[in-house]
Amino acid sequence: MLDLSSRKRTANGGRASSSSSSDNNDGDDQNTARQPQLNDFYQDAAFNPRKSHDRLNLGLLSLSHTERNKVLEEVHGVRCLAPPESPEMIQDALCSLEKELAKIPPSHKRAYSLAVRRPTTYVTSDDFRLRFLRCELFDTAKAAQRLVNFVELITDKLPFCTPSDTGLYQKPMSLSNLQEREIELYKKGHIQLLPFRDRSGRRVVTVVAQLGIRFDPVMWYKLVLYTLLVAGDDTESQTKGIVIVVWPQPDIANTIQLRYPIHNGGELFQAIIQSVPVRFVAFHFCTPANVPFFNVIKSVFTYFIASTEIHSRVRIHSGEPIELKYQISGYGIPIDLLPITPTGIVKTTYLKQWIKLRVQIEQSIDDVTRTGEDIGLLVECPGSLDVLFRPGKPVMNHIGNVSFRSLIEPLLDVHEQCTQTQKFALVQHVVEELITKRHGRFLTWDNAFGCWRPLADPKKQERKVAIAFRNWKTHRKAHQNRQTMDETKMTQAFERLDHNTMDDGNTNCATVCQQVIQNTTNDNDDDDAQTQNNKRHRRGSNS
Repeated sequence: MLDLSSRKRTANGGRASSSSSSDNNDGDDQNTARQPQLNDFYQDAAFNPRKSHDRLNLGLLSLSHTERNKVLEEVHGVRCLAPPESPEMIQDALCSLEKELAKIPPSHKRAYSLAVRRPTTYVTSDDFRLRFLRCELFDTAKAAQRLVNFVELITDKLPFCTPSDTGLYQKPMSLSNLQEREIELYKKGHIQLLPFRDRSGRRVVTVVAQLGIRFDPVMWYKLVLYTLLVAGDDTESQTKGIVIVVWPQPDIANTIQLRYPIHNGGELFQAIIQSVPVRFVAFHFCTPANVPFFNVIKSVFTYFIASTEIHSRVRIHSGEPIELKYQISGYGIPIDLLPITPTGIVKTTYLKQWIKLRVQIEQSIDDVTRTGEDIGLLVECPGSLDVLFRPGKPVMNHIGNVSFRSLIEPLLDVHEQCTQTQKFALVQHVVEELITKRHGRFLTWDNAFGCWRPLADPKKQERKVAIAFRNWKTHRKAHQNRQTMDETKMTQAFERLDHNTMDDGNTNCATVCQQVIQNTTNDNDDDDAQTQNNKRHRRGSNS
């Protein structure tokens, strides 16, 4: 790979004239004074910001028409390229993976050979190897090479362990493998996982604020690697992949000075992309428009990612914060949960709670392994088939809850006409559909651990569904009553308007209309207040 720490400038043929460049016109005297080495990037043929979009376009053009459509549909979340799985198919793939690993020369897998010699190692477990197979869509040759690259990465390139250290080979990477200063950097929130999935059931990793530019590359990419491993820890994320959202602070151009040539962090970035057992289905890079500093950042990013297989899945977005949110919301990303404000302040409330939860989860795994004691299943991020029972807009917008409401709504009229015995049978039908057929779960919030827990008691599941029927009918009836009242009030108001106009031609129609609208608004406010009181009452009964 290219070592940018020793890279020289290109010849004059690779330089660009600043007087004729629209990009350089964006870099006014003030920006040039603050970032004196930006022009060095513009004059480098590899990092010239004018070529960043060309690199991504070439990646798409290298695909066939069919492949390009598949990639675009998966980026937008309307398609998943993962093949259907069966126990027989998985077993055959694991056997084939073992054969492909044996074909790799020993000189190309020294770290892997040392790892598999340990008496107890997770590297040889089926669950761990299945992650690499799903990442490569069950291409066993690519999965074998990725597995070898991963063991080399955590052994040599990112010093989580040495060849004589067996700790990391006994269990997957955890927070205990990070140093104290790395934990402190983690708590600043520059890289976070969103608490909910996107509309397609994919986990979302956000890289915000300073993008790791100020930090030591090894320390920064250890945090990136750990976050990616946690993001792909469940079967749904391994199958559907994950989404990356890069959203820097708008003012880092004033606080961080780029230096040319840059450090070798790009090589570690490429190594992680080519070795981590995670399938990247979309990569969104969001920056302010027409800022030379961010133009260079995007150019460096596209340069390193152009040599990887995910170059066709990168989307560059530019504009104001509200414009960027509208753009990425079209891809199904829950923009309300992004851990950064429009002014660039990083939100860390959920992150601190998440770190405590990860400590509990990893500690419970150790306790089960050592003593057999289990505190129960702790769910960090609900799946797309799970139904959540907790007040809040993010919960209402969760894909599993949306599917749950779409299942209940068509049955409301039937439910109203049923007897109590028939209603009970209908509730059992809904529970069986969600739990048995769709393989979802009913999750409730555990305040003690700050996570979700499955609701396994069938009677409690049926009670939750019965309450949902009651609440939805109340909501629909209130909505219908509000519409009827609005129509009646407007009809009466216009009749009054016509009557007053006929009796007195000097009546001010605008004044009457204004009074009608004001009365209707006040009535609606009273209805909304009553609706909120009903909701609070139902929440108390649910708890």
